[in-house]
Amino acid sequence: MIDITDRRRTEEEIQKANTLLNSIVENIPNMIFLKDARELRFTRFNRAGEELLGHFRGDLLGKNDYDLFPTEQADFFTEKDREVLRGKEILDIPEEFIQTRNRGERILHTKKVPILDTNGKPEYLMGISEDITDRKRAEEKEKETHALLRIAGEKSKLGGWSVNLQENRVTWSDEVAAIHEMPVGHSPMVEQGISFYAPEWQERITKVFTDCAQKGIPYDEEMEIITAGGKRVWVRTIGEAVKDDTGKIIKVQGAFQDISDRKKMELELRASEEKYKQLFDNAPAGIYRIDFKSGKFTKANDVFCDYAGCTQEEINTLGPFDILTEDSKKVFIERMDKMSRGISVPPTVELEVLNKKGLRLNVQLNVKNICDAEGHVVGADVVAHDITQQKQIENELRASESNFRNSFSDSPLGVRVSTIEGETIYANKAMLNIYGYDSVEELKNKTLRERYTPESYAEWQMRKEIRLQGKFGPSEYEISIVRKNGEIRHLQAFRKEIFWDGAVRYQVYYNDITERKHAEEEKRKLEERLNRVEKMEALGQLAGGVAHDLNNVLGILMGYAELLLMEIPEGERARSHAEKIMQSTERGAAIVQDLLTLARRGITKTEVIDLNRIVSGFINTPVFENIQGCHPQVNFKISCPDELLKIKGSPIHLEKTLMNLLLNAAEAITGKGEVTIRTENRYLEKPIMGYDEVKQGDYVVLTVSDTGTGILAENKEKIFEPFFTNKITGRSGTGLGLAIVWGTVKDHKGYIDVQTEMGQGTTFTLYFPVTRDEMTAPQQKKWMEEYMGHGETVLVVDDIAEQREVASALLQKLGYKVRAVASGEEAVESLRQHQADLIVLDMIMVPGIDGLETYQRILEINPKQKAVIVSGFSETERVKEAQNLGAGAYIKKPYVMETLGMAIRNELQR
Repeated sequence: MIDITDRRRTEEEIQKANTLLNSIVENIPNMIFLKDARELRFTRFNRAGEELLGHFRGDLLGKNDYDLFPTEQADFFTEKDREVLRGKEILDIPEEFIQTRNRGERILHTKKVPILDTNGKPEYLMGISEDITDRKRAEEKEKETHALLRIAGEKSKLGGWSVNLQENRVTWSDEVAAIHEMPVGHSPMVEQGISFYAPEWQERITKVFTDCAQKGIPYDEEMEIITAGGKRVWVRTIGEAVKDDTGKIIKVQGAFQDISDRKKMELELRASEEKYKQLFDNAPAGIYRIDFKSGKFTKANDVFCDYAGCTQEEINTLGPFDILTEDSKKVFIERMDKMSRGISVPPTVELEVLNKKGLRLNVQLNVKNICDAEGHVVGADVVAHDITQQKQIENELRASESNFRNSFSDSPLGVRVSTIEGETIYANKAMLNIYGYDSVEELKNKTLRERYTPESYAEWQMRKEIRLQGKFGPSEYEISIVRKNGEIRHLQAFRKEIFWDGAVRYQVYYNDITERKHAEEEKRKLEERLNRVEKMEALGQLAGGVAHDLNNVLGILMGYAELLLMEIPEGERARSHAEKIMQSTERGAAIVQDLLTLARRGITKTEVIDLNRIVSGFINTPVFENIQGCHPQVNFKISCPDELLKIKGSPIHLEKTLMNLLLNAAEAITGKGEVTIRTENRYLEKPIMGYDEVKQGDYVVLTVSDTGTGILAENKEKIFEPFFTNKITGRSGTGLGLAIVWGTVKDHKGYIDVQTEMGQGTTFTLYFPVTRDEMTAPQQKKWMEEYMGHGETVLVVDDIAEQREVASALLQKLGYKVRAVASGEEAVESLRQHQADLIVLDMIMVPGIDGLETYQRILEINPKQKAVIVSGFSETERVKEAQNLGAGAYIKKPYVMETLGMAIRNELQR
């Protein structure tokens, strides 16, 4: 047998030791845990750990830090664990934060210990954590408290001091040193500390300190010190004795505060009270204080005593009910009732006094309530002004105002009384009629912003600002208002200050000048149109004179070119030269025609026209194709509805007008864009104002609009002037385009409107009067045999030799016998001697008599003399007068043989 008694005893001892150890681990207040060294998973937790983390032990074992805590915290714990296991040494972590389940974030002081196996390798990691959260918070609270005390001391200039009586030395706090303007930490002897006090206070501080140090008598004194910097400072010093266990005084300690600011305020308050007393006693107004609980005056100056009709000795026995009239007592009771119910009342009130001497006074009271600690009104300080005389003046003015109102209530002018802010107080009937309102209340309910146009409202604000600055604004001005029905009316206003219902007001008379303004605007527009017409007429006359001279030259060229063509056989080289001369002459004639159109002398005959045919015909011409080719990015859109009414005019001129409008529109577009051509029937029930005033009636309307750059406002009035342009030089023709449009429209008795906006484009709208006449078939070209002569005698009268020669040659080709003279006087003399079957009479000849006077003299010789009229000008009134006398057709230079031959043949056969 083996004796195992000792082993058993050893095992029992080990078991007892383990039990004791487990009991200690379980009951220790700090958290204890074990982790396996390999995976760092928890293998053991004590009760304190369970309670701290808020988990059951079974929920913790086998978990790692990442299973239980936020990633950031788990990273920290794991890093520290690895550091312990690598170093195999105890690691002390003074502070670490851990997120618990029930108690939020806690602060731990943790020690981590490696537990090694028999081979010296880490097998476990043990951690012991103390929850120091409450201690840390207490420390922070204490720091915060100390900081607050320091700040409070600095802000209140309050510090502490103590004297060790054994050493006879003073210890100052930082604030006390600062008050003395001494460095922090300075510790003077008692005698040196006393020496800082002002000379007049040193005896007193010595006595109270000695009594405190020797007899234990505390003190609380206010004195002045002189700082190290020489500044006098008021201070409050408090001292008390400190005794040991035997009752012996061993120390004196206390507080020390800079009270200079308070002392200064006390002095200012004392001065203010003195000033208030002087004001109270010497004020020209009555001043008193009333206690609402007793209902009595508690204090009053002499002025108020005079109001009350009593002495200073009697005033404290009186209250408001002793000196107010019955009506004023009711007002006073009503105010008191409202205040008792918490309803605010105005600080100013007017009451009537019947004082103890029987004198009636009107007083104005300015009341300032006095409240107790709970905010209840318990009394009032009151300033009373005697306004008796003012009230009498107001009553007299009120009577005067009544008469004044009656004087303008029936005035034909609008009259309004208003405040400086523009609020209407009174308006007479005429004023209501101007606005279209039925009552003054209806007028009041509309703000000035609603009643005025935006421009007039802005001007009113400027006038108001001037008045508020104390300056004199205009007393006479014009405004524009908006009536109840939305109509705009223009008024002339006359403003002056008046006294109305006891206050300064503004009385304004209004004269409706709407019709006058409309007439002025109409006059201005008429003057603009007249000026425009006169300018165009003047330019037209200039252009007409130039055209006349050019036509004479072109007539000669055209005549000789035609004669050459008649003499040169087909196929000859010289014939092509003659044809080019003829073509160039025709182009020159077209330019002259533009000048005549500008002069409004270009249309010699009219016919019934379908404007749609003019549009459709032009867009199929080479000219339009050329415009399109020069502007490939411009899209031309055409809208010409059927059943368009007819107009009367010249197809050539209308086509030229359309060409100029389209060219102008295309050149206004840079890049891509669109030009729209539109025709329509339009009836105007009343005139409309455009660039022209378009009168009532039936019109055929031609509209050409573009999406181009638009026309500047300052250029709009000039666009129809000859040679005016804002285009690039050389980009388009003669500079007469829009001037020709103007002349053509006016020759057709039409109107023009122009609408334009910069960056958006321009629209030209042309109005042509409708005709009810029927269209006639187009004339066919005549054969030469139809207009050949039969040997008749023709007298050519022209002041230009070349023109006479051309006309003579053409007429001779046609089979006529021709004579030619250079003036009207020669023509009259020639016909006195030799008869002529017909005369070709130039209308303008210089010098000498013109064609009309020549024809008048010829008729005296032969009343039945036949004649045709030729001229480089367009048809004039003198031409028409000659035709009224019997002359035949009018032929415009330059002319071709057919035109001249047909006119003579028709006249001879007439």
